[in-house]
Amino acid sequence: MAKIFRSARQSLAENGNVKKYIRYALGEIILVVLGILIALQIDTTYTNYQLEKTEVKYLTEIKNNLKFDLNDIQFNIDFNVKRLRSNLVVLQYLNKEIPYSDSIGFHLSNLPYSARTLPNNSTYETVKSKGLDIISNDSLRQRITTLYDFGYKNVIDFESKDDHQFQFGILLPEVIKSINVIAVWK
Repeated sequence: MAKIFRSARQSLAENGNVKKYIRYALGEIILVVLGILIALQIDTTYTNYQLEKTEVKYLTEIKNNLKFDLNDIQFNIDFNVKRLRSNLVVLQYLNKEIPYSDSIGFHLSNLPYSARTLPNNSTYETVKSKGLDIISNDSLRQRITTLYDFGYKNVIDFESKDDHQFQFGILLPEVIKSINVIAVWK
């Protein structure tokens, strides 16, 4: 193909047809430029396709992580509801509203336990390290960032500091003062 263009160019230049030669040269330049533009467009389209594919992959993983977290949160809620029931029974006992029974020991044993939120943030951390702009929707990106960088951290901070301090610094010492602990060793 290059030989055909080369021979056509030589014949136009040798015959003294300068106008035709210039038109031919301009046409060749335009063809080269169009070829480059088409190649760039194809490359851009492919790159955008790959970015969209990556975005969908990460958003799907984040969605699955959030489903896992939702199940964990539901478990924590159920666990804490049972704990609350035990706390209410112990409180009734301590206020002498109900007599001692064997079930009081079970309810007393539930007092110091609590559930911990352990969010699955591995995909979010991966996206964060690669650049959050992978998520093209600004609103969605902001909501995800707020959840992981503020919401979860706030819950974890509350659980590890406030709840733990209340249980072991206030609740248990008061319960221990209110009951007779009998050691049974043989």
